[in-house]
Amino acid sequence: MKNNSYLTHYVFVLIYSLLIAIPSFSQKRNPPGTIQLNDSLYIDATPKCNLNYREYLWFLRNKLNYNLTAFEQKVSTLPYYHANPYKVYNPANYPVNSDSLTLLISETKGVFWNQWTNFTSYLNGKLYFYFPIVNIPYTVASNFCRWRTQALRVNYAASKNQKERDKYFKEVTYRLPTMGELALAKSKFMNEKAFKFHEQLPHDSLPIFPDFFLLDTSRKFVVTKLHEIATENHLVKQISWDTTSEGSIISTDLPKEAFYENLTFRCVCEVK
Repeated sequence: MKNNSYLTHYVFVLIYSLLIAIPSFSQKRNPPGTIQLNDSLYIDATPKCNLNYREYLWFLRNKLNYNLTAFEQKVSTLPYYHANPYKVYNPANYPVNSDSLTLLISETKGVFWNQWTNFTSYLNGKLYFYFPIVNIPYTVASNFCRWRTQALRVNYAASKNQKERDKYFKEVTYRLPTMGELALAKSKFMNEKAFKFHEQLPHDSLPIFPDFFLLDTSRKFVVTKLHEIATENHLVKQISWDTTSEGSIISTDLPKEAFYENLTFRCVCEVK
């Protein structure tokens, strides 16, 4: 009887050990480009790059007639999986939005940096595809987040069957981060030794200021010398990173339509 008790206890411990050692099959995949901040929030590992922004502009022009609101409405009618993407990616379905040109404000009013590189050549040059997007105001960055949310929902719905779709979060919503979320990211990833300050790289052959550089592709939280867009109590801020462990992020007010050659952004993603 005593031996049976020991055996039962041993089997229980063995099963428990196996259960905690095996990863949960219900664990969801990270939204693209993000690392986990907490149970319901993910954050981009790096600021968004020129290639990301060019993709956004291409979809606006060629598939959506610049009409983000109608796009959001059409995506909301798609099924969870086995969706037809052509129902939403068809410019014939969208009236041209008369206010849409404000979405491209930063494209037409770029800062001229030097004799080789202005905003247009920086955005479109192949050498700069993975450099941080800059010169983007809050309003445009917010619209990028809106588009990214719907584009990912379409991708999930159109490319997955039911079994595959269940590996991903049912609801994903991208938006700009708050100052508190950026401060949490700094604290969390510094403690986990997954925080990286990306120093400028000496690309002598590139006709561009040395503060602009190729983005890191590792799964770390990468910060740069560029300012980033954040929100705080319905106000818009630009933050700069204090890379010491003791220092917090530093912020100043940012007008919603302001854009600068040293201002970039990243997104957070709420999941359900």
